[in-house]
This record gives sequence, structure tokens and C-alpha cells, in this order.
Amino acid sequence: LNVLDSRLLDYKFRLRGSKPFPREVVFVNVGAKSIDLVGRWPWDRSITAELIEKVWEGGPKVVALDILFSEESSPEADLALVSVLK
Repeated sequence: LNVLDSRLLDYKFRLRGSKPFPREVVFVNVGAKSIDLVGRWPWDRSITAELIEKVWEGGPKVVALDILFSEESSPEADLALVSVLK
């Protein structure tokens, strides 16, 4: 039933069509241009920390990440990321 429910929900969204995001919502996507500029993915945590610092400069109420940090990192890079997320 879960599969059927998911497919029905997908169908309803396709029928409804896309809706614009509210102007208050901004997505920062790491795409091919970013990878060409910065280098291979996944980036070092210190680079992610720099990106988040730039986002914070815009004054958001919330910053959410959808990133799996599965690669090893240096303690300095870990601290940079922890610091910017506090």
C-alpha cells in the first residue's frame, strides 16, 4: 500500500503542476559549475564552512544542509564547520 500511496501522491503533484517557491525561500545547489570551480565533490568541510558563512551574510533565519559527510577530514576543517554552524 505504501508504494501505491507514493505513486498516487506523485500523480497528484503532476496533475497540479509546479508552483513557484515563496520569495523567502532560497536554495543553494552545488552543481557542475560549482564543482568545476572548486574541485571534486565531496568538498572539504572547510570549503563547506566558507559557503555557509557566505549564506549567513545574507541574513537567513534558517540554514539547512542535505549533505552526507562520509569522507575523512582534518580536525581543523571539522572545527571550521562546527564553528559556522553554531
